[in-house]
Amino acid sequence: MASLRDQRKAMKWLHHYVAEFGGNPADITVFGENSGGADILCHMLSAENQTRPMFQRAIVQSALLEHNLPDVNRAGWQLSRILAALHVTTIDQLRQVDAEKLAVLGNSQRAVDDGVFFRPGWREYFVKDDAHSRHHHQLKEHIAQAVRARSRSSIRGAPRTPALALPANLQPLIIGDCSSDATLWAHYLSLWTPEGAVRRIKAVCQSLSKASSIMRAYDISPYTPDEEIFERLLDLVNDTRVAWPTECVAQNAKRERGGRGVWRYVFDQEGPSKGVPHHAADLIYLFDTVPLPESAQASATSSPQIFCESFDDIDDDDDFTYGSVGQERDEDEWATTVVDEWAYTRVRDALQERWISFAHGEAPWREDKVFVFGPEAETGERSDLIFEGRRRKELWKEALEPLGMQLVQKLGVELSRGPTQGF
Repeated sequence: MASLRDQRKAMKWLHHYVAEFGGNPADITVFGENSGGADILCHMLSAENQTRPMFQRAIVQSALLEHNLPDVNRAGWQLSRILAALHVTTIDQLRQVDAEKLAVLGNSQRAVDDGVFFRPGWREYFVKDDAHSRHHHQLKEHIAQAVRARSRSSIRGAPRTPALALPANLQPLIIGDCSSDATLWAHYLSLWTPEGAVRRIKAVCQSLSKASSIMRAYDISPYTPDEEIFERLLDLVNDTRVAWPTECVAQNAKRERGGRGVWRYVFDQEGPSKGVPHHAADLIYLFDTVPLPESAQASATSSPQIFCESFDDIDDDDDFTYGSVGQERDEDEWATTVVDEWAYTRVRDALQERWISFAHGEAPWREDKVFVFGPEAETGERSDLIFEGRRRKELWKEALEPLGMQLVQKLGVELSRGPTQGF
């Protein structure tokens, strides 16, 4: 909780002094990835945000959302366990521990549900519940009336107008995730055997029917080939820790805002250095800080001859290589995509333009659409049907919703820790 309160103090400092730097305290946009994105949601769901918001817009990228935050008693028990593992007995001794040793213990104490920081009912944001919608019915009607009185928000290129007229504590929100966010825990997931993963899933679920439902949905069993269990666990952890919670938060935020004020995106573009999607690949494009590998730059300057200009140019006996003439690709290379300079620039520009336009108070894209970044440099607004194809929405509905967010997130956390750490 100290980190969240420190962030709140930093926001207050910004409000007090930003005008001296040419800024506007009434026009602040915050954005973050991973734990940073989760922190932003914590601030949006805080009690103080209800009475004195410190920012006007928010962008949440691949947030590690935590529904199962400990209360004060459980947080104290967790701290005692950490102290015991470090062989220290006082807070002063804990302050002297090397940071690398603390990092090994994980990031389990970021926030505590102390009954003060969060607003009442904040956990409803993680639950798909009709009662939640009825609870906010009057607020939604009020917002909907205000929205109907306005014309559709402008998009980039048009005169800058506010993206939405919403109550100050219901900030407009861009929220999304990457297709391979679970690669954050790739090392630990790679240590699982099929038998070990099955035992842990059953132990966490404490129900054979629940465990069987999850394992059937993600095709996990003691007989899963060793070379396939890693990819299947990646899918399961990705959905339980990031993708499905992100969708639940997005839908609840939209309902609370009367069906408006939330823009959904998915980032499936390959990383420029690895040639495959991975966690935090969007930050590379957003900040434009990682140079393209030499091979990608070379492929951008050359002109790949995938198709011949005339069929007369090829003899029947000639070997035809798919790709650049004279270049052959081995089996591993076919599993990756070369991100050349054109593809990199296209995704980078699309991402930066929409984030900046949103920070200026413009609608980044149509609210009834999902914006896609990648794969293979695809960018643009897409329908919900396309989104369902990009993420396992039907599987979430069939396998995850019946279990509830509390159990689903506990399962994801335990698997992402690997087999060597007990629970």
